[in-house]
Order: sequence, then C-alpha cells, then structure tokens
Amino acid sequence: MHSEEEKASSTSYKGYSDPELTFSRENIGSEDVLSHIKSIDGGIVDVTGDVDEAMEYAIAAESEDIELSPEEARKLLWKIDLFVLPLICLVYAIQYMDKISTSNAAIMGIREYYHMHGNQYSWLGSAFYLGYLIFEFPMNLALQRFPVSKFVSTAIILWGMVICLHSVPKRYAGIVTLRTVLGVLESAVTPAMVLITGQWYKAEEQFFRTALWFSFNGLGVILANSIAYGMAIRPDAYTMAPWKVMFIVIGCMTIAVGFAFLLHIPDLPVKAWFLNEKERKQVVLRIKSNQQGFGNKHFKFHQFKEAILDINTWFFFFFSIAYQIPNGSLTNFVGIIFTETFRYTETKSLLMNMIAGAIGFVVLRSPAFLHLPQNLPKPGLPIAIVVTMAVSAILISCIYFNYWSENRRRDKLMAEGKLEIPHIDNVEFADLTDKENVLFRYTL
Repeated sequence: MHSEEEKASSTSYKGYSDPELTFSRENIGSEDVLSHIKSIDGGIVDVTGDVDEAMEYAIAAESEDIELSPEEARKLLWKIDLFVLPLICLVYAIQYMDKISTSNAAIMGIREYYHMHGNQYSWLGSAFYLGYLIFEFPMNLALQRFPVSKFVSTAIILWGMVICLHSVPKRYAGIVTLRTVLGVLESAVTPAMVLITGQWYKAEEQFFRTALWFSFNGLGVILANSIAYGMAIRPDAYTMAPWKVMFIVIGCMTIAVGFAFLLHIPDLPVKAWFLNEKERKQVVLRIKSNQQGFGNKHFKFHQFKEAILDINTWFFFFFSIAYQIPNGSLTNFVGIIFTETFRYTETKSLLMNMIAGAIGFVVLRSPAFLHLPQNLPKPGLPIAIVVTMAVSAILISCIYFNYWSENRRRDKLMAEGKLEIPHIDNVEFADLTDKENVLFRYTL
C-alpha cells in the first residue's frame, strides 16, 4: 500500500484503471512477453520480465504495506544528502585536480624536463581526451553491467596510481602514454555520478544536486593549485622536481578517495549501510515519480536505436563538442597563459588560478565567461571560444525547447484522453524508455 502522495502520482491520469499486469517475483527476469503497451509515437511495445532492478524492491515494499509520509520523506532526503552527496562532490573535485595537474606542471618545469617543442605539450593534453573519447562507450557499458560503486571505486584507485606514476617516466612517450591511460579510467566518472544521482534523487531534486557536485570542479582547482603553490615556493625542499611531488600527492589523495567511495557508497540504494530495512524500501517509493528506477543490467538494442534516432541526442552531442573546445583549451593552457601572456611569476599564476576556482565553485561555469577569453595570446582563439560558447547556448536552448514542447504535447494528449495509459502495476520500473512510457515527463 502506498502513501496518499504515491497514490496520487500513480492514478491521477485520465483513463487509469486497475492494472492488467501485476509483476511478481516469479516473472521478474523472464524474457517472455507479458503484456503490450502503446508508446508516445503510437508503436506497440512488448513488456517483458526483464525489468529495472528496482522492481523487486517495489514489490517487496507493496507486500509489506510500506508507506512514505512527508515527514519520513524529508528525513530520508536529509540522510541521502548527508551520506551520499559529499562523496560524489569529493570525487568530482579530485577528478578535476587530475585534469588540471598538467597545466600546473607546465609552469613548474615539465616541458623543460621532457624537452617539449612544437605541439608536444598540446598532444600531452590531447592524449587524455583521446583515451577518454575512445573508452567512453565501453566504460558506459561496463557501468551498466557491473556494480556501480565497486566499478567506479576501482577506476578511481587505478587512476590515482597512474597519477603517482606520472613522476616516473624519463621520456616524453612515457608521460603521454600515462595521460592516455588516465583518460581511459576517468571516462567512467561523469556517467557514474549522473547514474548515482538518478538512483537516489527525485527528478525535481536532481538539478540542484548535479549543479552542486559539478561546482566542485572549482574546489578541485583550489586544492590542486594550493598543493602546487606549496611545492613551488620550496623547490629545494624535495629530492625530486616539485611537479613530480605534486603528482604523487594528488595521486595518493585520489587513491584514498577511491577506497572511501568503495566502503561508503552502496551499489544500489536498497543496499545502503546507513539506511534501516524500512528506509531501504522507502527509497524505492521515493523515486517512483521519476518513471524510472535503478537501471537494468542488459543492453537492449532497440533502446540504443531509439536514442540514436532521437534528435535531442544529437543536440547533446554537438553541444558537448562546442562546449568542450574552450573548456579543454583553458584546462590545459591556463597556467601558460598566465605566465607567458600576462607575465606572472610561477607562484602568482598558481594563486590567480585559485581565484578562478573559487568563482567556479560558487557560480559553476562563470570563469569561462569572466576571466580568460580576453587578452589571450592568439587573435583567433578568443573568437573561437566566443563562437563555440554561442553555439553551445543555441544547442542547449534547442534541447530545452524540444523537451518543453514534448511535455506540453503529452499533457494535452493525456487531458484529451488520446493516450493509452499502460495498465501495468509498477510500470515505472518496467525498464521502458522515455518514448515507450507515455507517463514520463522530462525535467526542465
């Protein structure tokens, strides 16, 4: 039995009646077609027992008459924010420290150590994103297939080791190889954080939490530059180059965060060590309004095809390209810009970049607009940054308009009784896509 709030969210649509299909533990996992529903585009969708992982726990919650009162919901949200969100934020800070470590090392002597010339430093930065790009899709498949917390924490620990190894190579090829491997390992982190946020939070709660952990990029900048500054002001205090010590310190911090993530974050909310038995079932009831659950371990080609044919997928694709052009440039060259264009000293450059990190920590992406596009060394580069930012703004506006229009269209069809409501109990966890589930609404 659900609370009144859950009942309202499940039955308030015109045409809803008693379910024709009720999932049970016996038919979960079956690939047999149990029912059919009509998608938002009018197509017939087969509903099988290959459902979301949350389905089993939703059935258990119903069988035990678990309810979720508003007071319990607030307490549960507070617990989630207290135990889950800090680790996500910390991971996002530490991964950005790894990204900007070469920018700091560039003004601390790494270019001279490896006798870099021409485009060699540019390739050092590009190597990271090359590994990231090539392994993004395999890493996403691995996140679906394996337990999320264990997989991500393993990747974090391994990339921490790789960062430590940045102090070892004697040749340029060695450091480029390590940057490529680092990109491979870090390609799992952002999809994983988005996935974990979706598992724990309701749709209307996700925007603020995502903005919060994304803003910890700024904290990563502050921490990385603080460490580099401490090394730079005492270059004679170490038996190796300060930039090598910096890599070792950041690498050890990353390894520690990886172990903390492994021990602290559960693979699924229903396995959380900090929730009691009742709360583990309530966390499933909490996210029913998302019209999705924890995820499904099986790759389904028809869902992949639907995503590829969705125009919004391509808007996101081109938005990412346009936005990452200036982002990647500033991440790798900000230290050099400060020292070679503005003629700052090594230590002052590190301090100035901390200011940008502090601003980013408060207002997310504002440093990209407020600080560096002006006075850059090459005339064409500011123009390129402005153009790509403008294209990014246009593309993200198109995505917003498409989702807003689709929500409005679905609400209108629902009000007119022109949509066939799926008469399936716990349809939210039937592993349906946004187009297959007519009850789904995009979060704006």
